[in-house]
Parts: sequence; C-alpha cells; structure tokens
Amino acid sequence: MSRFLRAYGKYLIIILFAIVLINILNAFVINTSLIVLLYLYFVAIVFFVIHMYATQGFYIKKGTLNSEYGNIEIVDCVFLNYRKNFREMRVDGVSGAYSKINLKAPEKLQFYQYCEDVVNFLFANSCERILVLGGGGCGVPIFLATKYRECTVEVVEISHEVIKASIEYFIKSNYYQNNIAFINEDALNYVQSTSQKYEFVFCDLFIGDKIPSFVFTKAFIKNLYNLLLNNGAIVVNMGNARKNNICSFIEVCKTLSIKANIYTHHNSIVLIMHKNKLLDDKQIYSDWICQIFQLN
Repeated sequence: MSRFLRAYGKYLIIILFAIVLINILNAFVINTSLIVLLYLYFVAIVFFVIHMYATQGFYIKKGTLNSEYGNIEIVDCVFLNYRKNFREMRVDGVSGAYSKINLKAPEKLQFYQYCEDVVNFLFANSCERILVLGGGGCGVPIFLATKYRECTVEVVEISHEVIKASIEYFIKSNYYQNNIAFINEDALNYVQSTSQKYEFVFCDLFIGDKIPSFVFTKAFIKNLYNLLLNNGAIVVNMGNARKNNICSFIEVCKTLSIKANIYTHHNSIVLIMHKNKLLDDKQIYSDWICQIFQLN
C-alpha cells in the first residue's frame, strides 16, 4: 500500500479534489453543462493515470547515497504489467539509468545484450573464471552468476558505497548472491597487481558517463589482456567514447599484437580482445549491425 501511495498519491489527490468539487457544484449550482464538463475532466484524469501506469510506469525512489561518482539514486519503475517492473541506479549528471534490472527476472540483461551473445557463443556450458571491472547495479554480474552457477563472478568496484547499494538493492535475498564476490579496489591497480587469470572479462569502467582516461593507455591494455587464460575473451564497453580514443585503443592493440575487433551493436560500441580462434570467424556477428574495424 505504501508503494502504491508514493507512486500515485498526487493523482489520487487530484481525483479526490475533482470529486469534491463536482459534488459541491452539483449541490449549489444548477448549470448542468458545467457539471458535465467536470465529470469529463474527472474521467480524463482517471484514463491519464491508467495510461501512464500501463505505458511509462511510475518512478518510486527507493534510496539515495553519496559516492565518488556523486549523488546516486535507486528508483523503481512500476507498470500495469508487473513483469515489466524494473529497478535503476541513477547518477547525477548522467541521463538515463546507470544500471538497470528487471525486478521479476533480474538475470535477464536490460543493457549489454552483446555480452550475452559473446558468452553464449564461447562458453555455452561452463566458464572457469569471470571478472567484471566496474560494478554499478551489477546487471552483468547477476546475468553471469545466474548462467554459470558453479563459477564465482569477481566484481572490482572502487566505491564502497556503490558496493553497499548493489548488495542492498540489486543482489540481496537472491540465490545468485553466493557466487558474486566484490573486490573494493581501483580497477587500474587491480589489473596491474593481480596474478589471477580469467576466462572471461567484462570491462565496464565509467566515471559518470565518461570512460576514465587510463583505460586507453598502453599499460592498462597490456595488463588487461594479460588477465586472460587461453581461449579467453575480454569485452570492453566503449560507451560514447570519442573516435580518436577508439583509434588510439586500436593502435595500442596493434603494437602489442593483440587480436581485437570493434563493433557497433544497436547504440553500443563494443571492443573485444581475445585469445580464441573462434572469434576470428566473422559469421558469429552476422546479426550485429556493422563491423567498424578488423585487426589481425
């Protein structure tokens, strides 16, 4: 009931005001046309609320916190069709959601569907070790932890507050929480210092809506690639990176003899570095919109 009132309280107040006003006028005013107009106004409000609920949903704030990223809000969007209800992590100065999960099916990716394409092709049945750089609301870690329940998904996140929010609002009380392990550390330091090797790495590093500049450096790219086991792959979310930064990344890969491809998938720019011969086959990306670069 409290969630319903937070979402629709202001509309209920408008409807109640309209009902009271109609009854007052009905008692003291003889002008029938005015009464009819008010009734129509009341019906229009009711239909508007139903339409909003069905098509756009209503946002309910679940919590706020301050972190290195700025002010972070956790909000739920509820729909008439409850299966569409989702939860978002939003950051100051960033339009749209920072992270997003479906509350009824959190294991289904709302963003980064290309990540699902890659792991389904390479690691259909099992994956030895998985690393995610940049936690956010853990949409990708939840998907991976659900798909590979025998594998621990390690999530490197610099912000303790973001980790706290991820556990409280996105992971808590779900069966997959047992195979998601957080590492509260700067990704730059982690890839440089760890001796651990991984079969799949997802790099999703952002400060607000910008990729940190160190992601495009030779040292970071080399250390990132060295995390891979044989036949492993790294997916890098390039977001809205500038063309010169993307070209710089490609040139570094060339100098390091790293196999890498950059693709567009819907509105996403995706870079894949790999040690897997299967990824040399362009056919697996036939449903992706276009290939920008091919490095051999």
